Amino acid sequence: MEFKTKQRIAVSALIVTLIFCNVTLPTSTGWNRLWLNILGYAGLFTCYKIANLNLGEIGLSRKNIKSGLKYGLLSLFIIAVSFVIVFLFYGQLFKDPRYHNSFYDTFYAIFILLPLKTVLFEELAYRGIGLALLLKIKENKLFAVSISSIAFGIWHISSSIGVNGYNITDNFSVTKSLFVGASVLATTAAGFVLCELRFRSKSLLAPIIAHWSINAVALILATVSWHR
Repeated sequence: MEFKTKQRIAVSALIVTLIFCNVTLPTSTGWNRLWLNILGYAGLFTCYKIANLNLGEIGLSRKNIKSGLKYGLLSLFIIAVSFVIVFLFYGQLFKDPRYHNSFYDTFYAIFILLPLKTVLFEELAYRGIGLALLLKIKENKLFAVSISSIAFGIWHISSSIGVNGYNITDNFSVTKSLFVGASVLATTAAGFVLCELRFRSKSLLAPIIAHWSINAVALILATVSWHR
């Protein structure tokens, strides 16, 4: 299939948007973070319009909401149970110093900040607009899912360097680098699972709920681990 000029421009715009957000968002706070998030969403919307996509192509068709909810809520249940079991046997795994918060701050984060600042943006970028564009480039599901998932893993390099106090920019060590590498591999694998949820449910709602569940449950358990 010929790769049309509009599609090429849309992909270029998406790459620029993701690089810009990946570089600026991790170190921004307050109002600066808000405006950067707005710019990020504006970039995604621009890609959507340039590529002439429709809501069905990015998984936001109304007719598939029920299916998206079904798969999403099932994912939430599986994730919550799995994380709690791990927490009961090895609670220290969740004791991330970045999330030494009060329960009020934690619930504000998981119900306000997490959906708007992280989950919705990333799902639109990787399982919505990005996946739709990749399928237009080449009508091959494995190709689209692989590129989307690998890109999703690379996206998490900047955020994974601070998990559990591991920061490869300070006192570099092989152990810290391996930890970051493992985190990137894990998010790449998660990308494949989220893409599968997107295709099975025919709705972006399923990976949105699953993605939110992973982060939300982890944040709650991190807070609990600090207050035990």
